[in-house]
Amino acid sequence: MEHMVSVIMPAYNAQVTCEKSIKSVLNQTYKDFELIIINDGSSDNTEEKCKNLITGHENARVITQNNQGVSAARNNGIQNATGKYIAFIDSDDEYKETFLEKMVGAAEAEDADLVLCGFSEMKGTEEHVMYIPEACGSKKDYCNHLLKKIAGASGLNIPWNKLYRRDKIQYLFNTQTQMGEDLEFVCKYIADIGKVTSVQESLYYYDTNMESSLTSHLDLKLRAISADMLVMMELTDNVGLSQNIVKNKFYDRIEGILKPLNRNDYKEALRFLYGEEKFVRLLNWAPDRAKNKFIRFCLVHHCINALFLYLSAKKGIKGILK
Repeated sequence: MEHMVSVIMPAYNAQVTCEKSIKSVLNQTYKDFELIIINDGSSDNTEEKCKNLITGHENARVITQNNQGVSAARNNGIQNATGKYIAFIDSDDEYKETFLEKMVGAAEAEDADLVLCGFSEMKGTEEHVMYIPEACGSKKDYCNHLLKKIAGASGLNIPWNKLYRRDKIQYLFNTQTQMGEDLEFVCKYIADIGKVTSVQESLYYYDTNMESSLTSHLDLKLRAISADMLVMMELTDNVGLSQNIVKNKFYDRIEGILKPLNRNDYKEALRFLYGEEKFVRLLNWAPDRAKNKFIRFCLVHHCINALFLYLSAKKGIKGILK
């Protein structure tokens, strides 16, 4: 049976968190959807828990695969989907009850290929709105808005605050990397579509209490820098935006990763980056912001002590102002 929306939920060892996620989908005010849960080779009771939770719901099913990672799980969901639209949810997050109603409503009203909404961070029972998209008149405007915000809470580099047209998905998630695959998927999708629109409110609860430890792995963050920047540069070329946006983000990203590190970790991180051919090549990118010009100068001329003192001073000032 075909439905308007296919909701895809990867689940790996999620027996503790999956109930709230599944219920948030099943309790949507919009009912023309299917829920596809991809059990990614869980070693706990995730599969049994999910099957019990969807008992009696003919529009929900569990597909079990060998453990291959979240990207492979999402790809499996896409390949088994029947809906006109695709939506994603993580197994420790929640939809607000009107998520599908408002996202589908916006897609149909605007004849849009992509709809994005805001999201909130959940810390225990407290909700903090992290991101609300702007109202923009074109795909170029949206990309400009999204790229400018990517250094902080962003609507670009996450797959789950969006609604996609299934027939417009030409590229699946990259299963060969552990970080940056979400950004690559979203950017490649945007490059191939026409109309983008938004719902200017938070419709998704993001639970940072159960956040994957992958997001804190320094080596993965370092490996992702160059690949992410090249993906974003390709997007700017596709939609006709200034390359300065991405050039500045390149140095913003470096600053964001290096600034919290102690001296030893800082030196190790730079040793790793200087050993990456793509990273060294990207240092040819000249930014137009003064502080990024300084960061580039230090990196190009290997003034690593000066850069460390600069980042430490910024960190210290920020700590005093808190």
